[in-house]
Amino acid sequence: MSQENVEIVRRYFADWNEGEIEAGADWDPDIEWREATAFPDYAVVRGGEAVVERLRECAMAVGRMHINVEALEAVGLSE
Repeated sequence: MSQENVEIVRRYFADWNEGEIEAGADWDPDIEWREATAFPDYAVVRGGEAVVERLRECAMAVGRMHINVEALEAVGLSE
């Protein structure tokens, strides 16, 4: 993941916090979303569309959420 991709993810969550949860559907198909193990119905989700669907399900279950991103790291293949 490049630093540019980190910024894309950061912008996504800024959009999410404004109520736009569909913005991540075009994310890389290899994206992996890992929820905290303390999260009810904990899941690991792979693929942009699957991540958006998971976030949509969470929003429907608990209502509008604000996601506070504590850290994002560029990992994986070097560019």
